[in-house]
Amino acid sequence: MRMIAAIAFAAMVAGPAAADTADDMMMAREVGQIVGTAEICGYELDADKVAAFVSDRLAAMEPIARSAFQSGSGAHKMRVEEMGELERKVTCATQAKVAAKYGLTP
Repeated sequence: MRMIAAIAFAAMVAGPAAADTADDMMMAREVGQIVGTAEICGYELDADKVAAFVSDRLAAMEPIARSAFQSGSGAHKMRVEEMGELERKVTCATQAKVAAKYGLTP
């Protein structure tokens, strides 16, 4: 019975932390994709806002979540370069909206 209680307690404690890390990873990947493809997509980012966001939000994340920023940036840039015109247009329009949602645009 104690073992079950210990497992349940560990799940309760780890659950929110794991969810936070997953949310951080998603945000870091999105921001990486936005930064990595802004030039290709033709939308403008505010460099000061991006720098502040990265130093405030990403720097506070766990290392594994922060790594999603770099992988999101490079991998997505290559993928966008290989997209057809319609897919690129839709992807870029979406990223521009997400950039605005995060307050990264001028």
